[in-house]
Amino acid sequence: MTNKKNKIKILVVDDHQVLRKGLINLLHCNEDFQVVQEASNGLEALTLLEDYFIDIVLLDIEMPVMNGRETLINIKKKFPKVKVVMFSTHDEAGLINHFIGLGADAYLVKNSSFENICETITKVVNDSQNIKLNGTVKADISDQHLQLALTDIELKVLKLICANYNGEAISKNLDISQNTLKYYRKSIYSKTCTSSLSELIVYAIKQGIITVT
Repeated sequence: MTNKKNKIKILVVDDHQVLRKGLINLLHCNEDFQVVQEASNGLEALTLLEDYFIDIVLLDIEMPVMNGRETLINIKKKFPKVKVVMFSTHDEAGLINHFIGLGADAYLVKNSSFENICETITKVVNDSQNIKLNGTVKADISDQHLQLALTDIELKVLKLICANYNGEAISKNLDISQNTLKYYRKSIYSKTCTSSLSELIVYAIKQGIITVT
């Protein structure tokens, strides 16, 4: 059990009050977390970061006054030690890639399970999902081992998935059937120990399989 002073201190930023309050109530169920403050837009969040010690920000993308993109850029510039997890309804590969490239430490879709949210927060704060080190990709030895387990065709499928190709386009590009593609997808998620598109993209960036722009 984590004592209060060692709890992970969280700032939740979302303009939808019902969703924000619901997430906060869920986070309170984890004894290792402490939701220190909440904000309805990025400008409020930056003000709060001046006044409170925060380990991690759960940050919505679409907000009034200051959106998630601007807020992320400002947080990383003014508060580089604060971790940021983008929290959005959108799960397009290109969007995830974009925010990781801007410095987000992780990306979660809002329909993620509570277990996945808790696990991501803990991993990010413990630096095990830190994907950038001095502008280069940092890969863990365990992750390198996992990458070696991917076959050539699986690596091709992975790259196309992260490039936002749909199933039909991937099948056509690699001249494989949809059923075969389903098999490769399942194998890729299993070998990389990921369960969502956002996790898969973070994995691919960590391994240098894809690059952020």
